[in-house]
Amino acid sequence: MTQRLRTVRFATLTVLCPLLSLLQTSRLQADEKPVSILAVTPNEEANPWDTPTRLSLFMAQKIERAPERAFERASTLRFIALAQIGAGDKEQALATLKQAVGVAQQIERGFGKVLALSSVATFQARAEDKEQALATLKQAKVVAQQIESVSIKAAALRSIASAQDKVGDKEQALATVKQAVAVAQQIESASLKSITLSSMASALPKVGEQALAMLKQAVEVAQKIEDASGKASALISIAFAQDKVGDKEQALATANQTVEVAQRIEDASGKAMALLTIASVRIKAGDKEAALAMLKQAVEVAQQIERASIKAFTLSSIATNQIRAGDKKQALATLNQAVEVAQRIEIAALKGLPLTSIALALARAEDVKQALNVVQKIEDASRKASTLRFIALAQIGAGDKEQALGTLNQAVEVARQIESASVLSGIASALAKAGGFRQAVEVAQQIEDASFKAIALGKIAMTLATKLNREVPNGHVVMRMKNSFTPKEKQLARQLVEAT
Repeated sequence: MTQRLRTVRFATLTVLCPLLSLLQTSRLQADEKPVSILAVTPNEEANPWDTPTRLSLFMAQKIERAPERAFERASTLRFIALAQIGAGDKEQALATLKQAVGVAQQIERGFGKVLALSSVATFQARAEDKEQALATLKQAKVVAQQIESVSIKAAALRSIASAQDKVGDKEQALATVKQAVAVAQQIESASLKSITLSSMASALPKVGEQALAMLKQAVEVAQKIEDASGKASALISIAFAQDKVGDKEQALATANQTVEVAQRIEDASGKAMALLTIASVRIKAGDKEAALAMLKQAVEVAQQIERASIKAFTLSSIATNQIRAGDKKQALATLNQAVEVAQRIEIAALKGLPLTSIALALARAEDVKQALNVVQKIEDASRKASTLRFIALAQIGAGDKEQALGTLNQAVEVARQIESASVLSGIASALAKAGGFRQAVEVAQQIEDASFKAIALGKIAMTLATKLNREVPNGHVVMRMKNSFTPKEKQLARQLVEAT
């Protein structure tokens, strides 16, 4: 039961948020460099460290050219273009995005290729080239038609439709969604079919009647599911979609219906996870009081979980939602319970995940001291170093870069016990975000794997070359490419180039 629920919940996240995978890493193509971007004219400075844009693109070329890196390279080129758009240099951004399209074509897996092309297209539109954006989406649709798995094909078409909507082609977006719905009808699993249909509705929140019709169909499919865990997951997915399309009242009604279904789940772990997910819907819909009551019930159910590792993880997940609902005091009490339970885990290999979850929740609750204490109980060096990095990122987000540097120093010491290029790369990137550029470069140079070393140096370069632009409408914060380097920044930029 528990495994099935987790599988379905994972599928929910995969279908509802396919574009999130584009934010996981920032890796670049090694050799594709359009002459229009990097060629030097008599009026330009020749050194790659002279300007932020030149540095970013130069570092992008240092990643090895291999098909398995193509998705990450395309993603990072997109982020470079985003910074260029933020700086008002749309012509330069379009040149970078043209390069990203070429890299995306090298991606081997069809779904990944569709995601990359769809995302690039939305940024081409932001750079005011709608015609090219539509052409890129046309390429994506050709790729999607070749995907054999019906559930993956439906998710790919959903991604394209969402991009078409953002680009401004509402008519074509609706046509693609209808095609995706037709594909989704072939999915044998009722739970997955319902989840997929609800995701189609949330792809186009402005469609109105069509979105509501899709959600109605998703509900009809969900009602036929006999297994309580699968039915609860499907209804939760529908509630999230209803909230996204603006029907908060119906979202809460569906959440209430899901509560009745969740009560029939026999497995305590599955029931507790269902209840906390329902609470998450209520938080998103603005009903935090009801959410906290539901989370209290989830805590009570979690007490019945026999396996300490699952119990500790579940309690930490509940606490995270209590923080989101605004009750840090209760969240800390729940986390204290989770810590006590985690200490009873006898098998070292099972301690890592719940302890990491607890530590991160404590950091979100602004109890960094306790979070660091919990981290010390993690025995696996790779997980310990990564958890320290996540805590440091939380400190950076809270504006405490000095403390973040201290936490990252701990991470570096732990990482030296292992030979993990990915862990060191992540630490180096975080050090740059905390303002420790020189130390970031030193850590990156310790990476033996040439590809991961170049990735780390590229992330450091992007942090150096960009800044947050808070002077935009509606209070949004966007990344923009700096117009120029200060003498100190140029010195750091040169150090980065020489480190390659």
